Amino acid sequence: CQKLAEFVSLRNRMPQQDDADPEAKRLSHWFKNVGSRWKGMPSHRLKLLQQAHPIISRRLLSWMDQPAEWTDNCESLSVFVKQNRRLPANKKSANLQEQRLGAWLHTQRQSIN
Repeated sequence: CQKLAEFVSLRNRMPQQDDADPEAKRLSHWFKNVGSRWKGMPSHRLKLLQQAHPIISRRLLSWMDQPAEWTDNCESLSVFVKQNRRLPANKKSANLQEQRLGAWLHTQRQSIN
């Protein structure tokens, strides 16, 4: 938690899995694992993460509000399909909204396989 807070404070962003820095990759992987288990996390650990840095706190809040985000994405996907009569592409589109929807749909498909 402390190393993540130091990283975020220094770089003003969350670590990414595609970072060139091995420590950033490790922190990203660690935080991703935290995200998959946050519901079972003891409240004192969750509180430590929330207090570590505002950027970390915002990410935690986005996890806690996932049902609303999922519903919003599902509605956006429905509108896209009705307007375009196809599923969104996740990489080969110049439209960033289409790429985002396509990436979200890809993630949903991966999670059920």
